[in-house]
Amino acid sequence: MPLDGRLDHQVAHRLREELTRAASGEAPRVVVDMSAVTRVDSAAVGVIVGAFVSIQRAGGRLVLANPNRIVRQVLHTTRLDSVIDIYPTAEAALSHV
Repeated sequence: MPLDGRLDHQVAHRLREELTRAASGEAPRVVVDMSAVTRVDSAAVGVIVGAFVSIQRAGGRLVLANPNRIVRQVLHTTRLDSVIDIYPTAEAALSHV
């Protein structure tokens, strides 16, 4: 699931819909490709956390791929990098879901 631009409160609803759609089914496997994401705010972080929890409860897995330095810093500050697996490329992430 590729994302691009700013992930903020203005796109949080669309992000939630896309993650819900990607997570449908039994034991979903979701790779969120963040290579084109420029910024992430708390609303988007909340959506990602919510999707992560829902997917885990369904027996699935959500991982992140290729966040830039700024996005990686947000993930580190919020400690999501200690909860959600992050891979350097979408290909690497796909091989681990």
